Amino acid sequence: MLQVVDVSKSYKSRLALKKVSFEMPQSEVWALTGPNGAGKTTLLKVILGLMKPDSGSVIWDTVSPIKDREEFQKLVRYVPQKANLYPNLTVGETMEFFALLREADNLEDTMEKFDLMSIKDQFLRTLSGGQRQKVVVAQAFLGKGKYFIMDEPTINLDNETAENVKIMIRQIANDGGYVLLTTHIEDDLAKQLIDHRILMEDGSVKEIK
Repeated sequence: MLQVVDVSKSYKSRLALKKVSFEMPQSEVWALTGPNGAGKTTLLKVILGLMKPDSGSVIWDTVSPIKDREEFQKLVRYVPQKANLYPNLTVGETMEFFALLREADNLEDTMEKFDLMSIKDQFLRTLSGGQRQKVVVAQAFLGKGKYFIMDEPTINLDNETAENVKIMIRQIANDGGYVLLTTHIEDDLAKQLIDHRILMEDGSVKEIK
């Protein structure tokens, strides 16, 4: 179970998160929704251990993303809304790097699922926004992750790839993983994918449904 307990975070004088608490069980897909500035991205960074909260705690099963950093990094997969990938690497080199890092044995299968084989020799700097997003999302499916955090995972993807990503996300949950994502296309994803939604407003959880 992912346990987020009374998490607060401030930026100078602005309180970005205000005692956020929820529990997300294993084998489900949850979404963070809410307007821009509601605190969704800040909460994701805290849950990932990329940012330390001013107060409160985050625990994945028994693993702390901060105190148990090395163990957590082996299990977590992150799809940021904007990724800082190396522009002078090719698509194939980028995917090989992540596969090596995670001791993954599903490199070729993942590249085929995301239709990356045809562009494997292209440099990232030459790709379109949609092609780069494919690489960003595809790397998360390399290896055996358990905790999946995805910030707008289907944005800029073509319809076929977006549908495949939804199927793969559902399979992660069915296999006992955790998936927490943000989305602005709430209705579309909710019908096909999401088990529960956390509605955030002004740094607080307004509703869980």
